[in-house]
Amino acid sequence: EETEVLGKEGKLSRRSLETAESAQDEAPFKPSDCTTLGILAVPSWMMPSDLLGFVGDEAREHVSHFRLIRTGRANKYMVLMKFRSPKKAGEWQKAYNGRLFSAAEPENCHVVFIKSVEFLSPESDVATDSASFPRNISDPFTPPKPKMPGPGKKFSSKPLAPPPPNLLELPTCPVCLERMDETTGLLTILCQHVFHCACLEKWRGSGCPVCRYTHSPSYTFPYPRPEHNPDGSDNEPLCSVCAGSENLWICLICGNIGCGRYDGAHAYAHYESTSHCYAMDISTQHVWDYAGDGYVHRLIQSKPDTKQLIDLPSRDRHENEAFRSEGGDTVPREKMESMANEYTYLLTSQLEGQRRYFEEQVERAVDKASQASVRAEEAASQASKASRELAESKQERESLSSRLNTLEANLAKSDKAKQKFEQMARDMSSKYREEKTMNEGLVQRIKAAEEKAEQAKKEAEEAKEAKKDLEEMNHDLTMFISSQEKVKELQAQGEEVEMGTASVPEQRKKGKGRKK
Repeated sequence: EETEVLGKEGKLSRRSLETAESAQDEAPFKPSDCTTLGILAVPSWMMPSDLLGFVGDEAREHVSHFRLIRTGRANKYMVLMKFRSPKKAGEWQKAYNGRLFSAAEPENCHVVFIKSVEFLSPESDVATDSASFPRNISDPFTPPKPKMPGPGKKFSSKPLAPPPPNLLELPTCPVCLERMDETTGLLTILCQHVFHCACLEKWRGSGCPVCRYTHSPSYTFPYPRPEHNPDGSDNEPLCSVCAGSENLWICLICGNIGCGRYDGAHAYAHYESTSHCYAMDISTQHVWDYAGDGYVHRLIQSKPDTKQLIDLPSRDRHENEAFRSEGGDTVPREKMESMANEYTYLLTSQLEGQRRYFEEQVERAVDKASQASVRAEEAASQASKASRELAESKQERESLSSRLNTLEANLAKSDKAKQKFEQMARDMSSKYREEKTMNEGLVQRIKAAEEKAEQAKKEAEEAKEAKKDLEEMNHDLTMFISSQEKVKELQAQGEEVEMGTASVPEQRKKGKGRKK
């Protein structure tokens, strides 16, 4: 169904998509090997940032490119998603197919597998040229451009030159000015401008950051393109919000029609929401600049001989003057010339202002470049100094590391000696305690022996004294006995003993002598 809608809608070049259900090629289609998904009939109220939020951060990491495609219905568009792996594509299709876009809206998300993408023209159904459909080298959905042989190659007799290397300059993101490749995650919106997903998600506003294109129905012209009406009647221009028919202003950028400030101020609300600063009064064709808060034709002083003409609008024209193919020449020639001169002067002044602005930017860039070169030279000198200091510190570190190794070896040796000496000290202390215990026992035994010796000495002295007494008594007894025997001998001899004394001869000391 979506393929038929796209085929009916196109006048320049349109894209036909073959889903897994409608593909009738000979080769069987395997959804498990498919990396391209399509979301059909996405409501136009979903901005690109809303779409990225609906897809989720986890899915964005596995998608290399998003592409938004305009469909035949003004309030719907289609999204193509190129996944890096078929597994993640299948998981996302199962998880999001049939899910509501929003809890407040009844639209469901219809996710299908995309087998192939073809670019067709309405006449010959062949690939379109670059003028009808813009080509993007980083778009995975765009088929490779066929190489056409040059006219000079047919008649050239020279040998063919080697083919040049396949070098492509990656485009830059208009928001962050960084290179865009498949690893960063890209998003192509309806106006065919490509951005990083993260940059477009952070962009505040519904318009394109480059061309201010908006695809929301509330920001674009709500009426169909002008066609011939069978009844010959034309529709009245109406406000896109309140459907008012008086004091209407049309946006010169997107064609939105809104009422003036004294009615509903919907034209000014459109300027606040989209920043489209130029609007034209439909009745007087005067252009108002919201940014400058004044009419554009009053910014430049008119010629003194120009006639002041007021042109009343013709009623037999379409409500969107930008789409009118034919119309009555109701504007005087002098007014057209004056308006052309005014717009020429305005464009010249704007270009002059832009030239001065960009010259200032170039001067600032030159100043920044000179300052950057000075800083680069300083940084180079500092880097050379730091490199020298680094080399010195490396040498010092090497010497310190060698010294540290030596000290660590000495420390290990000292630790071993320390352990050995500690063991010896423990052994000596244990021996000392044992010897001390033995000495204490010996001292006690010596004291007891000394006491016994003193007591024995006393007993020996007493024995000596007793012996001496006994010897004296023995001597006395011996003398007494010897005297008694002597007396008895004398009595036996018959002699009388009158007066006499008995003397005991002194005893000779017995000594050792030599025998003669």
